[in-house]
Amino acid sequence: MGELSWYHERHGAYVEVWRPETFAAPLDWRTRAQTQSTPLQPEVAIVIPHPHDVIFAKLERLDPQDMDHILQILKEFPLSVESFEALVSESPYVRGRIDDQDRRDRFQYGLDQLRRLVMASPDHR
Repeated sequence: MGELSWYHERHGAYVEVWRPETFAAPLDWRTRAQTQSTPLQPEVAIVIPHPHDVIFAKLERLDPQDMDHILQILKEFPLSVESFEALVSESPYVRGRIDDQDRRDRFQYGLDQLRRLVMASPDHR
């Protein structure tokens, strides 16, 4: 059912199965997520994370494509300092759910980059 599979070809959609730690968003991300379904398959729930939670999930990897995506999200969904700090406090990296020091270091680097963007926004100059 993955990308380019027969299922994708037939239905125009595919499923990517990730380990839970792949989407390392703030621990309370589901409280901000939207759940949708389609008229054709109302029994299927599609969980859509809030854009700010997507940003935080990208901070560990933070390749150029991720940074482009983050900048686009921030353009459409500005992030206040207060919201930023709240999301940081709920991060699995800060809460000790991710104990791999290399992963935490990569996240911290991404977090520092995001902090600069948030502080440089017109609302905080």
